[in-house]
Amino acid sequence: MKQSISCAQHSAIVDGMVDPQMIDETVDIMRTAIEDDVQINVIINNRSGGNAPLIAQKIARQFLAGQSD
Repeated sequence: MKQSISCAQHSAIVDGMVDPQMIDETVDIMRTAIEDDVQINVIINNRSGGNAPLIAQKIARQFLAGQSD
């Protein structure tokens, strides 16, 4: 029972926990790393907003939205 409660807690982004500036800054760091030909690793923790995979999707979408073909 405890596992299902734990999983439910991390099934969505928690309102007010994800700072939009954090997403913006992460995307800026990623772009700068690419421009400078530097490899980086972005580590996302559930404590940043309750759901690391959804936070990663937000970062990826914003990053890709600024890319040109």
